[in-house]
Order: sequence, then C-alpha cells, then structure tokens
Amino acid sequence: MSEHRYDIRPRRESDLPQLEALADAVRLTDVYPADDPDFFLSPLVLSAWVALDSGGDVVGHAALHSASAAEMMAMAAQAAGRPVHELAAVSRMLVRKDARRQGVGRRLLATAVDDAHARGLWPVLDTGAMFDAAIAMYESFGFTRVGPVSFPYRHGDEILMTDSVVYIGPPPAL
Repeated sequence: MSEHRYDIRPRRESDLPQLEALADAVRLTDVYPADDPDFFLSPLVLSAWVALDSGGDVVGHAALHSASAAEMMAMAAQAAGRPVHELAAVSRMLVRKDARRQGVGRRLLATAVDDAHARGLWPVLDTGAMFDAAIAMYESFGFTRVGPVSFPYRHGDEILMTDSVVYIGPPPAL
C-alpha cells in the first residue's frame, strides 16, 4: 500500500471551486454539508484550512468560527464554565471519502484546536449524531461529549431539523 502525503495550509479564495466540488462529492455519501451557497464564506470565520494531496487537489477542509448555532454555543459554554465569547467553533470539517482514515481529519482538527488555543479560546463543536467515525475521532482527540442538541438548518429552500452531539475540546492553557 503506498503512503499518501497530505499538506495542510490556510484556505485561499482560489480554493473555493475545488471546495464546492468537494462539498458536492461528500454530500452524496454523508448528506453533509448543507446545500448552502455560503457554506465556506460565513462571516463568522476566524481561520480556515485545506488539506491537499500530493497533486495539489483539495481533499479536506476545516474552519474555526467565532460562533455557531446558539443552542450549541449555550450548551458548550455551560459545560466549559466559560462565556460564549471565550469559545471558538470548529466548523465545516469535511474530508474526501478516498482520503479518510489517513490522518487528514485529525490533522485539520489539530490545526483548528491549536489556532483556537493561540487565540485564548476554548474549541467546541457539534456533529451529526449519525457520524460515528467523526465522533470516534473527536473523542480520541480529547473532546468531551456534553450532550445532544437539535436545531434547524437550511438545506436549499427547506428548513430541516438536525440531531447533533455537542463537544468541548481540550481547554486552552491558562
């Protein structure tokens, strides 16, 4: 089996066409991400990164946001014992199917957590309750499950409810 090499770097505007194609491909198998034209362009983005394969193709993405759904942020703030403005949401994580289980998601997660800590923020996240592999990765990384939450999200012209699990990550050093 050949060894794959993936690089992580800050996201660039020029990555957006590849990211849209990645989102379309992942959506076919995972029903995630939401079909939202602003999925990667949220005004809440603090930082964002892409994972690239050896040919320079985008195979993964993660972002750090200043906030997420109010229900998730409130639950995470209570569990962390911190106000919401001291949290940062790891968001928009996705990895191309053929690049999974090769450390891409874990490296993107580590990058987001390190960035949150560098900002003095506590990383938090939510994920769909059905994403067992993602949940296993978050828990093995040291994220702590704080509870389930359901909240609405837009999928095209529809408003759907999603059942998610909220996590708080490793706290920043004091």
